[in-house]
Amino acid sequence: MELNFKKIKMEEKKAIKVLIVEDHDASSLGLSLYLRKHKGHPLYLPKQVSSVREALIDVRMGVYDVVLLEYYFKAKTTATQKNGDVFLQQIKFLPRRPKVIMYTKFDGIGVVNYLVNQLYTEGYILKGKRSLEQIVPAITCVLDGNRYFSPTILKKLKEIELGEVDFIDQQLLKGLIQGCLQKNLTEYLFNEGIVLTLSAIEKRISRLKIHFNANTLAELISIVLKEGVV
Repeated sequence: MELNFKKIKMEEKKAIKVLIVEDHDASSLGLSLYLRKHKGHPLYLPKQVSSVREALIDVRMGVYDVVLLEYYFKAKTTATQKNGDVFLQQIKFLPRRPKVIMYTKFDGIGVVNYLVNQLYTEGYILKGKRSLEQIVPAITCVLDGNRYFSPTILKKLKEIELGEVDFIDQQLLKGLIQGCLQKNLTEYLFNEGIVLTLSAIEKRISRLKIHFNANTLAELISIVLKEGVV
């Protein structure tokens, strides 16, 4: 019995510790059960937490290898910042920062760009019918020093690479969302360190309308807010 106990302890030390940060109980439990039932090696030891506050306490202990993170939490969010953002910003400079895999239904091109390229998540899985099957390959991939993105996210990243919605577009859209009149956007962008003529701004707005299939400025703003572009 003592030898078996020691063997179990050794296996636990080699196990991959995964923190699931998700406020939807069914999704969180599903992830945890899936990892616990995974056959073969390595062993996965998941823990579930339902708030960013709890997650930050656990991560700062430096014992977790991977975090599976939801982007949007029902409580304590604002129009411009979600709890997933807060978590990533808080752990950015930790000496032992775990690998972070987004596991969320949000795939707006602005959200993807922000999380992948600015806050640098190692992985991004879009929730869906077969998304659980991607969890173990994703964990293996990020722990090997690579990045893992589900097919839909890869498509979004390709759009970003092609420059269809760039940083300047995002700042321009932020100004419109905040109620800045089109004729005043030159000054708004200048205050953000961006120099554009009114003509250049109008061309960008026309291109963005085509890109998002919007007929009016109001419709463009509505679509952008819905898709989480900024």
